[in-house]
Amino acid sequence: MSYPALGYTWYKAYCAAMLHAEERNLLEVVTNARQAIQNRAMELHLDRSPEDAEEKQLEEALHYLTLLEDNTAKEGGKLLWC
Repeated sequence: MSYPALGYTWYKAYCAAMLHAEERNLLEVVTNARQAIQNRAMELHLDRSPEDAEEKQLEEALHYLTLLEDNTAKEGGKLLWC
């Protein structure tokens, strides 16, 4: 599989979130990545010339960000690593 997303801003934000090791601002980093992915999805939708491979990568990235969030418990605004 090719990875056309490597040069995109959303992909850099996604990688930053997935590789982020500091719990104090993980939610902020994940939120930024999610927003970048959603912005790119909107761009593709507005261009009316979607690249199937990139759309699939956007969907997968959102899925894995959700898994990261779901497996990171929150208590009183603090993260608890599961």
